[in-house]
Amino acid sequence: RIAQEEIFGPVISIIRASGLNDAIEKANAINFGLSASVVTNNLREAFAFANQIEAGVVKINEPTTGLALNAPFGG
Repeated sequence: RIAQEEIFGPVISIIRASGLNDAIEKANAINFGLSASVVTNNLREAFAFANQIEAGVVKINEPTTGLALNAPFGG
């Protein structure tokens, strides 16, 4: 529920995936998709994830928060 509803506040959800395809499927199943992050040791899969999910911002091995204040972004 926390990944499917717009919650205002300092909240983060961590969703485990069994592999690359499962991670992409779970990421694309979320209605919002403003920001996503993937944590992995496999750089090839990290870039595949970033290229295939539907999110405005994708970070690799970093939290989803912390964009530069001067970075243009719209929801």
